Amino acid sequence: KRLPSRPTSRYPLRGRPRGDSTRSLRRGEVMTKVLMYETDDAFAGEVRAQLDQAGWSMEICRWGAAALAAAASVRPDVIVVRAELSDVDGFSVCSLLKGDPHFAATPVVVVARYAGSEALEQHARSPSRADEYLCEPLTAAALVARLQQHVNGAYSQRADDPSVTITN
Repeated sequence: KRLPSRPTSRYPLRGRPRGDSTRSLRRGEVMTKVLMYETDDAFAGEVRAQLDQAGWSMEICRWGAAALAAAASVRPDVIVVRAELSDVDGFSVCSLLKGDPHFAATPVVVVARYAGSEALEQHARSPSRADEYLCEPLTAAALVARLQQHVNGAYSQRADDPSVTITN
C-alpha cells in the first residue's frame, strides 16, 4: 500500500491556526505571524480573535526583557509593542528589536495608552524608531487593519522618510 503523501519542507508551514480558527492552510501557503508584547489580556484576546478570522497566528509576550528570545523563536512578520509594559518600557523593546540585524526590517508598531505625544515624537526621532505609533483609544479591528497594511506592503510610510506617523 502507498502511504498518503505528507507535506515536506518544500511546503513550508510557518505557524498553525490558533484558537477557534477554522481556516486551514493549503500546501505552500504561509501563515502570517504576529508577535505582540502586551500586558492587557482583554485587548490581546480581541486582537487574537481578529487575527484568527484573518487566518493569522499570534504569540503574546508579557515581558519586554525577553524581547529578542521571543522574536527569535516566533520569527514574526510584524511586531506590536505596548509602550507601557510592566518590566521595561516598550520604547526600549522597540529599540532593541530594531537594533538587531535579524529584526531591523520587521515592521514594529508601538501602541501607547498613557505615553504622551512628546515621548512618542522623541522616540520617533531615534535611529531605532518604530514603523508606526498608534494611540488608544484603538479597536482591535483598527490595529489588525494597520498590521495588514504593513505586511502587505500597502503602508504608505517610506523607509527613507525621517518622519513617522503618530496616529491618535
